[in-house]
Amino acid sequence: MNKKKMTTIILAMLSMALCNGCGQNTTLTEAKQYVSVGNYKGLQVDKVEVATVTDSDVENHIQNILDGETKYVKIKTDRAAKKGDKVTIDYTGTVKGKTFDGGTAKNQEVTIGSNTYIPANGKYKGFEEQLIGHKKEETFNIHVKFPNDYGVKNLNGQPATFKVKLKSIAVKKEAKLNDSWVKKHSDSSKTVKEYKKEIRKELETENKQNAESELETEVTEALEKVVKKKKNFSKEKVSAAEENIKTNYENYAHSAGVSFEEFLSNYMHQSESEYEKTVKKYAQKNVLLSYAYTIIADKEDIHPSDKEIEQEVMILFDEFDKTFGSIKAADGMADPQTEMLTLFDGLSQGKKMFVITANRQHKIIQNK
Repeated sequence: MNKKKMTTIILAMLSMALCNGCGQNTTLTEAKQYVSVGNYKGLQVDKVEVATVTDSDVENHIQNILDGETKYVKIKTDRAAKKGDKVTIDYTGTVKGKTFDGGTAKNQEVTIGSNTYIPANGKYKGFEEQLIGHKKEETFNIHVKFPNDYGVKNLNGQPATFKVKLKSIAVKKEAKLNDSWVKKHSDSSKTVKEYKKEIRKELETENKQNAESELETEVTEALEKVVKKKKNFSKEKVSAAEENIKTNYENYAHSAGVSFEEFLSNYMHQSESEYEKTVKKYAQKNVLLSYAYTIIADKEDIHPSDKEIEQEVMILFDEFDKTFGSIKAADGMADPQTEMLTLFDGLSQGKKMFVITANRQHKIIQNK
């Protein structure tokens, strides 16, 4: 999955979390009890430029799609393995004649040339390099030397012997961009030329959305500076906000097809303790801003209809489908769209205003 795309949607979801009613509707009277909003119309934020889509951007995006469809096909001929092949092997490693933890595996797939196994060291060739030239069903020994900084005390800098059985050889079969491929992978394009135009338009839309998300963040931060907290928020309100944020993140990780641990590590780049601090921080911000949005909505007399809400939600769903449309729900789980719909539960009119105008807040708060 394109991580840039994922990051964009994560930001969009966080924006929706800021607009969410924290599981409870907020009245104007309640909002005024907890916060006051200063002169928000006089604020300014930096102008956000929309990035231009280049020919290179289009080509790279298409190549990423093609790379995602690369397959390895087992060969039926009796040729020997060579660089670029993916081989399946069994192996048993020994150091000073004794086996060691992690040194034995069965049906291990190794792409020759990927440099993921023990590299060359002095007079010893690398593990992958020594697979070259051997054929299917052949059993042979590989002699390597672990790097001095391998990280395992009894293996650092040690020579080792691996007894290897080569079980299969597969060659890379790359997807090719042609009119036939386009017809199978696009609902609207029939030729490569049309497909490139389609991708360019998608990237332009994505860049525009990225810019709007960035602008929304700047506007929200500027608004936050003129919102004054009168007294501590209720524990119930903050707890509801925390649970809402956690649910949104957990649903998103599931919809993206990754475990929550992977989501934290690879996309949020946080430990569990850091994540908990993030949740608490944004829960306070969400409650503060939900009160501010309610007050501003009343002052600006902005109360979108349910139809307007539905239209905006469907726009977001359309973008969601482009990224996660092929993802199937796990057993016992709702489909991704149903999970995403929980973002909009419990929205009061004040919060609805900022769902609808989330990317157009600069009409109220001036943009340089």
